[in-house]
Amino acid sequence: ESPAREGVAVGEGLVFVGLSNANLIALRETTGEVVWKTYIGDAVHEPAAGASGAPLYADGLVSIGLNADYGYRGRIVALDAKTGREAWRFFVVPGPGEPGSETWPKNDSWTHGGGAVWLVGTFDPELGLVLYATGNAVPQYGGEDRPGNNLYTDSVVALDSKTGKLRWHYQVVHHDIWEADIAEAPVLFDAQINGQSQKAIAAMRTDGYLFMLDR
Repeated sequence: ESPAREGVAVGEGLVFVGLSNANLIALRETTGEVVWKTYIGDAVHEPAAGASGAPLYADGLVSIGLNADYGYRGRIVALDAKTGREAWRFFVVPGPGEPGSETWPKNDSWTHGGGAVWLVGTFDPELGLVLYATGNAVPQYGGEDRPGNNLYTDSVVALDSKTGKLRWHYQVVHHDIWEADIAEAPVLFDAQINGQSQKAIAAMRTDGYLFMLDR
């Protein structure tokens, strides 16, 4: 139950901490007492892959991603900050029939396809978006069993902050066989384009390529 290596989130008078055994806990900010503890991993593989990045508190919900390099599907899960009840979850690798599933073959590779979420997300309150960077597909260095672009691995994903529904995505590596995913948490900024201010987000790939996207 070691805490996520990249920090905590604070909101509602609580400190939120992701754990390596796929639990998310809320501590009373003033006393340290445990207010709630919720398992957000996979029941089939319990305990499933754990949390590495810090949680994100946004508008009454706390969300966090789980790593997935050992036979799992990466996911982002949001809980009610006060109660710890699940509000939504987004799987990085879609299941059969879901949007993006056509980028995976018709075998079981999607069930262990990776797409770890190693990094903290970010929040745009005006657009109502939480934005996360997703990790590489699995196996990391071999794509023979997973032909296709393998969405939504190696992507910036913009999710509706209240429902977790995918609003848009941008994939920085199609069919990754180099473990070349996004290395840093994405950064929100206002870009000046032709004299106009535009909401943007920046994400850097591990090989140093910087992607600046219209948020």
